Amino acid sequence: MDRHTASTLQTTASTISLSSLGVVYIAGLVRDDEHWRREALTGAEGVGASSGLVKLTKMAFRRERPDSGEGSTAFFRHGDSFVSDAATPPFAAAQAVSSAFDYAWWATLPAYATATAVGIGRIGQDRHWASDIVASAYVGAGTTALFDCLHAREERDAPAAVAVSPQVDPDHGVGIGVALRF
Repeated sequence: MDRHTASTLQTTASTISLSSLGVVYIAGLVRDDEHWRREALTGAEGVGASSGLVKLTKMAFRRERPDSGEGSTAFFRHGDSFVSDAATPPFAAAQAVSSAFDYAWWATLPAYATATAVGIGRIGQDRHWASDIVASAYVGAGTTALFDCLHAREERDAPAAVAVSPQVDPDHGVGIGVALRF
């Protein structure tokens, strides 16, 4: 695959993948489906958090890119190949879309195929190794799945929406603290 085609594949697939979260959210508004809206927002959280994890992973592993000529085992040098910051967010979005539709094959397959196309585009541009993309899939999808689990646990064990408690401060005396959960 030539670099131009690979770049076009990456850009198109990334746009489709990340836009799918907005489509699911809007569809949730239209259908008044809280589950779809929640999954889209959880996907957005996964995209954001996994993007941060990518930065940390790149700094930790410092893997050279394929176009450096150093080979696939060139870790802990000066590179920034492992993991892909372009492929990770689409995998986070794919996990959210899949979850929104209760992992039905007709939603899961296209969501993950689109995320995989981003990775293939990066490999085709000689910017990532296949293992970088596989790791990106784990980081992206795993981050969204983790947020899904945390939200489910929070909903199950949710405290009251408003909490009022006495506060004692040695410098300012006694007062009331109010916490709002929204």
